[in-house]
Amino acid sequence: MLSFTRNRSSEHGKSYLQFADNKIGTVASHFSVGVSYLSVMLIVSLFISFHLPLYVLFALYFISIFFLEPL
Repeated sequence: MLSFTRNRSSEHGKSYLQFADNKIGTVASHFSVGVSYLSVMLIVSLFISFHLPLYVLFALYFISIFFLEPL
């Protein structure tokens, strides 16, 4: 009876850890989407304010993707 209770509690602990891991993954993915959205908006605002050529806009965009992807 005691071993059965211990097994159930360890399964509950595993499910809680799985839930926490899923929540952290969800928060991280939302944060990543938010950061990429903000970087795109920043680049577009720079493009509008400084009248940069289109290839400079794309270069800044790909550089930001390259540096923000490991995060």
